Amino acid sequence: MDDQLKEGEGKPLAGEHEKELLLLDVNTYLSKSRWINFFKRHKEDIIGFFIAWGFVGFLVFIAWLIIQF
Repeated sequence: MDDQLKEGEGKPLAGEHEKELLLLDVNTYLSKSRWINFFKRHKEDIIGFFIAWGFVGFLVFIAWLIIQF
Protein backbone atom coordinates (compact mmCIF):
# COMPACT_ATOMS: atom_id res chain seq x y z
CA MET A 1 0.00 0.00 0.00
CA ASP A 2 1.04 3.59 -0.42
CA ASP A 3 0.14 4.56 3.16
CA GLN A 4 3.84 5.04 3.93
CA LEU A 5 4.88 8.67 3.75
CA LYS A 6 8.33 9.66 2.62
CA GLU A 7 10.38 11.71 5.01
CA GLY A 8 9.47 15.38 4.83
CA GLU A 9 6.15 14.77 3.06
CA GLY A 10 2.83 15.74 4.57
CA LYS A 11 -0.34 13.73 4.34
CA PRO A 12 -2.17 14.13 1.00
CA LEU A 13 -5.28 16.28 0.94
CA ALA A 14 -8.65 14.52 1.05
CA GLY A 15 -9.69 16.29 -2.14
CA GLU A 16 -6.95 14.51 -4.04
CA HIS A 17 -8.61 11.20 -3.16
CA GLU A 18 -12.18 12.47 -3.60
CA LYS A 19 -13.00 11.99 0.08
CA GLU A 20 -13.85 15.51 1.19
CA LEU A 21 -16.34 16.13 3.97
CA LEU A 22 -19.42 18.15 3.09
CA LEU A 23 -19.71 20.24 6.27
CA LEU A 24 -16.04 21.21 6.29
CA ASP A 25 -16.49 22.78 2.87
CA VAL A 26 -19.32 25.17 3.86
CA ASN A 27 -17.49 28.42 3.19
CA THR A 28 -17.19 27.64 -0.53
CA TYR A 29 -20.84 26.79 -1.27
CA LEU A 30 -21.22 29.55 -3.85
CA SER A 31 -17.99 29.01 -5.76
CA LYS A 32 -18.10 27.31 -9.15
CA SER A 33 -15.28 24.89 -8.31
CA ARG A 34 -17.30 23.47 -5.40
CA TRP A 35 -19.84 21.91 -7.76
CA ILE A 36 -17.34 20.15 -10.02
CA ASN A 37 -17.63 16.40 -9.29
CA PHE A 38 -19.79 17.27 -6.25
CA PHE A 39 -21.60 13.92 -6.00
CA LYS A 40 -18.43 11.92 -6.58
CA ARG A 41 -16.50 13.84 -3.90
CA HIS A 42 -19.29 13.73 -1.31
CA LYS A 43 -20.75 10.30 -2.11
CA GLU A 44 -20.11 9.00 1.42
CA ASP A 45 -21.86 11.98 3.03
CA ILE A 46 -24.88 11.72 0.74
CA ILE A 47 -25.28 7.96 1.26
CA GLY A 48 -24.97 8.43 5.03
CA PHE A 49 -27.61 11.14 4.95
CA PHE A 50 -30.14 8.88 3.24
CA ILE A 51 -29.30 5.91 5.48
CA ALA A 52 -29.85 8.11 8.54
CA TRP A 53 -33.25 9.28 7.23
CA GLY A 54 -34.17 5.67 6.47
CA PHE A 55 -33.38 4.80 10.07
CA VAL A 56 -35.50 7.72 11.30
CA GLY A 57 -38.39 6.49 9.15
CA PHE A 58 -37.94 2.99 10.59
CA LEU A 59 -38.08 4.37 14.16
CA VAL A 60 -41.24 6.34 13.38
CA PHE A 61 -42.79 3.19 11.90
CA ILE A 62 -41.90 1.17 15.02
CA ALA A 63 -43.39 3.91 17.22
CA TRP A 64 -46.57 3.85 15.10
CA LEU A 65 -46.78 0.05 15.50
CA ILE A 66 -46.43 0.34 19.27
CA ILE A 67 -49.20 2.96 19.40
CA GLN A 68 -51.51 0.68 17.39
CA PHE A 69 -51.44 -1.97 20.13
